[in-house]
Formats: sequence, structure tokens, C-alpha cells
Amino acid sequence: MKSYALTAPSGPILSLNVTVLTHEDVFVNWVEPRSEDQNGIITGYTINVTRNDIGATVQTMSTTTNTYLSSLQPFTTYTCEVAAMTIEGAGPFSSSIIFTTEQTGRCGYLTNILNTTTVYCRILEPYSAPEISNVSAISSTTIRLLWNPPSMATVNGIITEYRINITELNTGIEMAFSSVTTALTVQSLHPFYIYECSVSAHTVATGPYSTPLVVQMPEDG
Repeated sequence: MKSYALTAPSGPILSLNVTVLTHEDVFVNWVEPRSEDQNGIITGYTINVTRNDIGATVQTMSTTTNTYLSSLQPFTTYTCEVAAMTIEGAGPFSSSIIFTTEQTGRCGYLTNILNTTTVYCRILEPYSAPEISNVSAISSTTIRLLWNPPSMATVNGIITEYRINITELNTGIEMAFSSVTTALTVQSLHPFYIYECSVSAHTVATGPYSTPLVVQMPEDG
């Protein structure tokens, strides 16, 4: 009959793998340590997940060689490591794996040996708006807008374009434009009319619009 020295594992788990499912969910799986490194019966596993941008670590436990991690932040990079435990404590942590969650709005599915798990997700647009730094009339019919992107911590993904709303206050006519840069020139406006401008960032969804700024066109000539 095999006997065990009652100590913590002396070797790490093997083959750590992280599968990104959505903008806030991942599936983590691994192989138990080599038998000669277990030093007893493996009672569970400690999983450390560290958010790289702020250094905050969340620790969770599992009694099997896989687990789901949920409620992560969208489009955020994390580091994951796992250690096996006996009744005497935890062994060394594995080599770490770095992963980045998806942008918001993408859903994923994973089939395991017991059933099929469907992961539902919601679309989260950027939390904050760009800030218009300048809007000026460069002629009686042309305006130029410049703006700053929203804080990257609030974007929830990659900004694919900016959407610009311009309202002609004299008539109530609304015009919509888009730009892949943080600048836009609009022509063919009316002399001496007043225009209200606002900008939003778009990832997989459109975020809030900025505080509107108003510009009055000069008279023609």
C-alpha cells in the first residue's frame, strides 16, 4: 500500500490553459501535479487572477481541475496562476498565463463533459464621452471640430469610430457624421446660422454624447 508524506505539494500543476469566452467570462483548466510531487491527496486548487493595470488580485478555489471565472472587466488584461493543495497547505504556483477579455457585446459557448453551458452577455457601450476641445468657424460655411478621446478605463473595447451630431438650431435640422480620427471638418453650412455639436465614441455600441458646444457662423463676405 502506498504511503504519503503529509506535506504540501512540491511541484506545480501542469498545462494551465485559459479560454476567453466573453467580455467578462473565461474558462480555466489544468492538469494535476505529477504524482511524485503531490505528497498526499490533492484536496483542491487555489486560483489567483490579477488585473494587470491596477495590480488587484482575486483568489478563488476549486476542487476540480477546471473552473469558470466571471464578472471580469471588459477588454482588460489579467494574469492567472494555479496551485494545488493537500491538507498540509498549498504547493508552488504554476507559471502564469496572461489573457485579455473580449470587448463588450460578444457571447460565447462552451461544451463540457456534463452538459452545454451557454454564456449570455450584454452589450456595454463606453461609459464616458469624448470632450470637444475646439469648434470654430473657419469660413462662413465651414466649421472644424477637435476633440479628445474618453478615458481608456471607460471605453470597454477598441474605438472604431466617432459619431458626431450637428444640429442647425435655426431650423432644427439634425446632421450625423462619423470620423476615425479626433477631428472633423464640415462644409456647406449656412452663413450666420447657429450650430450645436456633440461627439460620441463607438466600439461595439455607441457611448454617451459629449456636452454640446455651440458655434455661430460668420456672415458671408
